[in-house]
Amino acid sequence: MSVNDERVLVKIPKGVKPGSRLRLKGKGNLQPGMGRRGDLYLNIQVMAHPIWRLDGDQLKAELPVALDELALGSTVNAMTPDGEAELTIPASTSPGQTLRLKGKGWPLRDGRGDLLLTLKIQMPSKWSEEEMKLLEKLKKVRSQDPRTTWLKSARL
Repeated sequence: MSVNDERVLVKIPKGVKPGSRLRLKGKGNLQPGMGRRGDLYLNIQVMAHPIWRLDGDQLKAELPVALDELALGSTVNAMTPDGEAELTIPASTSPGQTLRLKGKGWPLRDGRGDLLLTLKIQMPSKWSEEEMKLLEKLKKVRSQDPRTTWLKSARL
């Protein structure tokens, strides 16, 4: 960045959050009659990211998963700020549930926050013939109606 025709290199410390303010001592405007520069204050803004959201010290994102990964459980690869990490999805996990990758989130001065991944079912745009047959079979042998509790609660 350039300030008062002087190029200033700014090192942003890790763990700085949006809305933070950095002070660059002696890099501001000349103070009238004093012959010295004041301080320059920078307000930190972070551009929105299509995947990641910062909430306090925790980084959040939605993770697309398949229906069978939720029902049967699975170990899937998830992206973190430092690269891929394995996430274990327990069997019978509900869509919308949030799982935590401890220490894989926003960098802090003394480590890292957590990465919270909310599981979102990613439905295929087209089902194979075999998948459709299996879904029809599943429909016939389903052990419970998913709306039973909802129907009882919705009555006025």
